[in-house]
Amino acid sequence: MQREQFTMSQGGHATLTPYLLTPYNDEDIRPAIIICPGGSYLYCSDREGEPIAKYFNALGYHAFVLDYTTYATDREEAKVLPDQLEPKEETLFPTSLRELAEAMLLVKEHASDWHIDPSKVGVAGFSAGGNLAANYATQWHQPVVTDVFPNVEVEELRPRVAILGYPVTDMVAMQEIVNQLSMIPEAGVAWGQMAVSLFGSEKPDEAALAAASPSHHVSVNTPPIFIWSTREDMVVPVNQTTAFTNVLAENLVPFESHIYAEGPHGLSLATTATAGSQEQYRPEVATWGVHCGIWLEKQFAQDEIQRIDLSVFGL
Repeated sequence: MQREQFTMSQGGHATLTPYLLTPYNDEDIRPAIIICPGGSYLYCSDREGEPIAKYFNALGYHAFVLDYTTYATDREEAKVLPDQLEPKEETLFPTSLRELAEAMLLVKEHASDWHIDPSKVGVAGFSAGGNLAANYATQWHQPVVTDVFPNVEVEELRPRVAILGYPVTDMVAMQEIVNQLSMIPEAGVAWGQMAVSLFGSEKPDEAALAAASPSHHVSVNTPPIFIWSTREDMVVPVNQTTAFTNVLAENLVPFESHIYAEGPHGLSLATTATAGSQEQYRPEVATWGVHCGIWLEKQFAQDEIQRIDLSVFGL
């Protein structure tokens, strides 16, 4: 496998790391997935980066990990952050959204060199990274993205699919939940840190929250979505997933959803490859990867069927 790192140019410290499969021959062109790890917009979780990329490699896809701009540079730095943070211009929304757009363009620009089918580049994200991937899936064609790339055809920014694990899909609803949990100081601190990183304030207004809420931006331009969560998630409530799928259904966006009965937040693959503790090892939840692989095959196979020239069969 090749390893190289590319620096994004949107004003932060984002990098894109490719995980490329070695082609069998010049005609070996494959889909690719750009992965956005979680970490509350404070850091990018290693558990939701490289292991996910290697999993998609095992399914036969090229993969990329986008370490988008966050408040801290890694988890160790994030762990010692003070409860109350000062805003940083480079972390504010929509910087990370535009970094993902730049990553999409970079992957498609190098599609020939990297043996990638540019029409089959998807995004994936987990937790906060799921919020980012979902925001991109719902806003890739909007001025918040396109205005930064005026010389690019809008279709070049289109993601083919989006894969979301326990994502935050409605920041407005999350703020309401945090307000109701005022008796739990830890919840307020965690939300406040994330809010300062993403919005520049511990109490952003509703317009700012809505701007980064994928549920508020679903349209006919939203690509097919695979989404999963657990009923026991106490960090990002399961209704962040179920409410989002309702909006997808209302807008006739194809999707597949899996809700698992047990398991905490942040499970990643839910296997020994990513489990940091016994409770993060959940074999039943790990089946999300199998279901996702089948779903991806179906999505990409549809593209191939549509490309078949039926005239060669006399049809």
